[in-house]
Amino acid sequence: MRIGLVIAAAALLALPGLARADSCASTCGGAKRTCQQASSTAFRTCHADAMASSASGIDRHNAFHDCRDALAQAKQTCLGALHDCLTACSTPPPPGSCRADCTSKGTDCVQGAIGAARTCVQGCATGPGRLACLFQCGQQALTALGQCKSGLHTCLAGCQASPSGAFLQ
Repeated sequence: MRIGLVIAAAALLALPGLARADSCASTCGGAKRTCQQASSTAFRTCHADAMASSASGIDRHNAFHDCRDALAQAKQTCLGALHDCLTACSTPPPPGSCRADCTSKGTDCVQGAIGAARTCVQGCATGPGRLACLFQCGQQALTALGQCKSGLHTCLAGCQASPSGAFLQ
């Protein structure tokens, strides 16, 4: 189901160690807003799919119920990701360390993904195709956030492999 993509995207927002004092909390807030907007769009898409299906009676009722349940779960995931992100902000790595360099790159990546998602959404024309366009924007944001997470984990793994994180291998 499409709402599952939102849950996965929300989990990606809880990137460990994304902490840069000047922008960490605002990055977390922007990621939460992006997550919530994607949740809402996925719910509307799920609802529209249920309406367009040939299901009727209890099957259609169950489809709507599944959409609502998935939305509630996605919202909880968004809030959990925000909490994890803000917790990471409260313990930033030492300035100039390998971890600090990685988290700075990670923060820049997440901010870029949020900015690209906003630009994509702004490009969606009003009308019958808007919901599909918004959903596509969400998928692109998910891919970008996945790349941010992967890059951050690779970078941090390099820090852990070196003595006291002093250099990358």
